[in-house]
Amino acid sequence: MDRGDGADMLSRVRGHRRKGGLAMAKMLRCGDLMPGCNAVIEGKDEAEVMAKGAEHAKTAHKMTTIPPDMAAKVKAAIKDKK
Repeated sequence: MDRGDGADMLSRVRGHRRKGGLAMAKMLRCGDLMPGCNAVIEGKDEAEVMAKGAEHAKTAHKMTTIPPDMAAKVKAAIKDKK
């Protein structure tokens, strides 16, 4: 349903919605978890940031696997992109 402000059309153009409105882009500052790392990982949603974060962890931090406790910390550190 269009609210008259174009948000519904915009969400269709962008191709993503979440319950209650537009999905907000997400970001992760790796340095929040790995002191000294300046990488900022961005994505359209949490899943994309998690995937990019896992790849970053493998290449930049030589992590061959992401333990469940670290994955939980990463998920908690993901913020809305402003």
